[in-house]
Amino acid sequence: MNNRKMCNKMIANNIKRIRVSKSLTQREVALAIQISTRRYCYYETAKREIPLYIMIRLSEYYKIKTDNIINYKVG
Repeated sequence: MNNRKMCNKMIANNIKRIRVSKSLTQREVALAIQISTRRYCYYETAKREIPLYIMIRLSEYYKIKTDNIINYKVG
């Protein structure tokens, strides 16, 4: 796996862990950041690369820095 794919997979795992830690559904997050649930699912499963503007929307929604999405650590 190349570095770009590994990075995308890591971010995908992070956005899922953040969502789950807040007891939210994919649908709830997708509606909040104004994208379809299917599109959000693609990001969370690393089927699509997450654009910067989506990361910004997620960071605003969760009230965290984009760095925290990229480097999310539990606890």
